[in-house]
Amino acid sequence: MRSLGAPRIAKLLLTSNQIGDAGAGELAGALRSNATLTELGLQLNRIGDAGKAAIREAWGNRGGELK
Repeated sequence: MRSLGAPRIAKLLLTSNQIGDAGAGELAGALRSNATLTELGLQLNRIGDAGKAAIREAWGNRGGELK
């Protein structure tokens, strides 16, 4: 059986999941090692300024959509 390797996720929509700053920080850590994600939806969560800053920094200059 052939291994398919790591999944390549391009779009991740986490709308209305009650994600706060701590969750945003964890997500930011995962974003740093993911080069395939081109769309991330985080609308209607509880992410404050610190969490937003962490996500923006981790998203970097990859383009795509950060909502």
